[in-house]
Amino acid sequence: MVYADFESFTKLIDSCQPDPDRSFTKAYQKHEPSRFCFCIVCDGKKSRPVLYTKQTEGENMAEILVKMLQDEVDQV
Repeated sequence: MVYADFESFTKLIDSCQPDPDRSFTKAYQKHEPSRFCFCIVCDGKKSRPVLYTKQTEGENMAEILVKMLQDEVDQV
């Protein structure tokens, strides 16, 4: 079992006016991931929490999370 928490910054999105004659959703903000923490519970034993904070604007947080998660799974 993996327990995870994600933190994000929200940035407003510029958009056009929707057509009132059609169904629509209005995106008004984008969530930019900035930090995550996770721990693994296996056979009743809990791993140490793993915390990562974004270092630069261009980092791919999903890729980093998957790599760190795989490293922890390999240790369990």
